[in-house]
Amino acid sequence: MAGSKNLSLPINGDYEVRIEYSEDFVIFHLPYIAKMTPGVYKDMVIRLEDFWEFAQTVGYKAIFGALDPENKKMERLVEMLGFKFLNYGDGLKVFIYKGDK
Repeated sequence: MAGSKNLSLPINGDYEVRIEYSEDFVIFHLPYIAKMTPGVYKDMVIRLEDFWEFAQTVGYKAIFGALDPENKKMERLVEMLGFKFLNYGDGLKVFIYKGDK
């Protein structure tokens, strides 16, 4: 997206989070998950809660996630994490997170 910046964070070799952000939005991308285990899921929940607190502190009202509409496993994961379907954009399914599960 024009005007946005990216920050990639590898997490313990288990998965990677790419954060795309601008002054108007923050979007999470999960380009890599080695293996989904209960421990990895728990780690994601804790990190999402921490990042949500940070996002609110700097003034974001929501965190967005965008994924391929054919990726049902990833869709299930983001819904388990508390993201809600919002709309379609740029050929992707867009989800929103506001800290509520």
